[in-house]
Amino acid sequence: MRLSSPSPVVPRPLPLNSQIRTTLPQCDHEEAFAVHCSIAPDTQAQDMVHRLVDRCPPGLKVLFTVKELVLGPLGFQTLHVKHFKSVQTLPDEVIYSFDDPTFRSHISIFLDRNAQQVIFGNRIQFKNRLGKWYFTCIRPLHERVITTLLNRLQEDPDGT
Repeated sequence: MRLSSPSPVVPRPLPLNSQIRTTLPQCDHEEAFAVHCSIAPDTQAQDMVHRLVDRCPPGLKVLFTVKELVLGPLGFQTLHVKHFKSVQTLPDEVIYSFDDPTFRSHISIFLDRNAQQVIFGNRIQFKNRLGKWYFTCIRPLHERVITTLLNRLQEDPDGT
């Protein structure tokens, strides 16, 4: 069951106290998106990561499979949860890295308890022109995927 009127996912700056700036200090692209979401006092950022993974729509899984089939032969790594390496885990922020031959990405799930927002942050460092070209091409779809995943967090915790 969705909330009666879900809040939109909105672009915003990375939180000033996000540790993602220290885990990938040099980057070519930085973005963050936030969604209003009830955050219980005992909820940790890692809990939100599990909710994101558990609630991944089947259509996105198909999209990732197609991406792998089309771009895998060109040297792009499969974008799958198992390829993300944990960089830092704090109660209010979890940071993962993804290292592809063409780019390096660090993503953050950050809990802003005062604003009751879950913030998805991303910093990307391009290794070559192919990485920059790839991101330029997929950026609109990339933003839609993030929006879809963050919207799923607004569902009731029990998934009903």
